[in-house]
Amino acid sequence: MAVKDGPLLDAVASEAVPKLTLGDTQALSNTAWAFATLQLPNSPLLAMVSSQAMLRHFELTPQDVSTTAWSLATLVVKDVPLIEALAQVVMRRQAQLSPQHLSNFAWAVAVLGFADERLMDVIVQASMRLLGGLDPQNIANTAWAFAALALGDQLLVRALSSASLRAIEQFEPQELSNTAWAFARQGYFDEPLLAAVSHCALRKISELS
Repeated sequence: MAVKDGPLLDAVASEAVPKLTLGDTQALSNTAWAFATLQLPNSPLLAMVSSQAMLRHFELTPQDVSTTAWSLATLVVKDVPLIEALAQVVMRRQAQLSPQHLSNFAWAVAVLGFADERLMDVIVQASMRLLGGLDPQNIANTAWAFAALALGDQLLVRALSSASLRAIEQFEPQELSNTAWAFARQGYFDEPLLAAVSHCALRKISELS
């Protein structure tokens, strides 16, 4: 159970800020993740994470990028220079991205309203390449991201629709909702998928009653 003690965590952040220059990039992303998980947007700490991540962006791993982007989106901190630096890593290291890294990053940039055409093209290409490895959460996050940014790549939309249909029984209610919203937002009508989403949603509701 998470316990939030504001003064204590502010003191921890104050101690952590100067030490972030000494740790590795995983320490940067993990620190951002911890404060985002607790919904504590400590400005000095986030500023240090940002400056160090940009300074050392060539050292960032795909996991560092995914975690840091998730943290910014969770705290709704639109640090454009940092997002641009993270995007450069994604474009440079796209072959090393896992489905989880990719979908988390797509979700994060969508939450923050960062619609860079070159970046989204890379995400489309990587998503198509990794399609077989996407789980329901990855599918829902990726579909939601492109719909939220109003970027309707039809090839990707059709591929995500097919992937959704194949995995529909594994979707959680939130994933069903996000996926249905994403396709509706993009005006994509796939009758078999919509029927499957409806059937699965009704079954899950009945299981809870």
